[in-house]
Amino acid sequence: FAPFYTSVASFETDIFAKKAKVLSIGVPSDVVESAGIWVGSNSRILFVCPSIQTDRYYHGPQYQSFKTHLGELPHTIIGYQETYVPDPNVVGYVSQLKLHEYFTTMRVLFYPSLEKRHIQYHPIEAAIYGMPIIYFKDSLLHELAGGGDLPGSCNDYQEAYVKLKRILNGDQIFIREILASQKQIPSTFLPSNVELNWEKNFINDIFASRIFKSEMTE
Repeated sequence: FAPFYTSVASFETDIFAKKAKVLSIGVPSDVVESAGIWVGSNSRILFVCPSIQTDRYYHGPQYQSFKTHLGELPHTIIGYQETYVPDPNVVGYVSQLKLHEYFTTMRVLFYPSLEKRHIQYHPIEAAIYGMPIIYFKDSLLHELAGGGDLPGSCNDYQEAYVKLKRILNGDQIFIREILASQKQIPSTFLPSNVELNWEKNFINDIFASRIFKSEMTE
């Protein structure tokens, strides 16, 4: 049983907890090569929210909450849409080249997930680019950042609004504090760390032990 994150392994019970080996996953090489290139010249919020009209359980409510609490702030929403969304800020699917541009130039990423055992790729990519992220406490992103009272973490949308506005207004001291606090977010996903993790948990603990048992049987 190979969960991606320790928070998943620790949540399991019985045989799944006993047999769990955390095998982390990596990010593409082109993302790693883009480390630290964020400039933030476009004073808008980047929000990734696909399937707004068709996903009434997850992304649809996220979109409505964003528009209700943060909609007056300048923003761009990306993500594939199965049906047309009557909102000029929703640009839909974007190419990898355009996504690279957004991660480089947009002022801040807002990530609304409250999931404790799941995270989407884009906040990891944004952290590698060096883009400040505003997110909610007690999420997996918060855990990956180190937990506690971090500059980018928020208790609610009201706090998120205040912090996003400070970033959009160019508060450089606050931006530097956020960037310093989120440096460890990508560490689990960097190729060098993934390789070490797989060498220990897969090659040494699983693969080698299976070979050893096979030889003993023969």
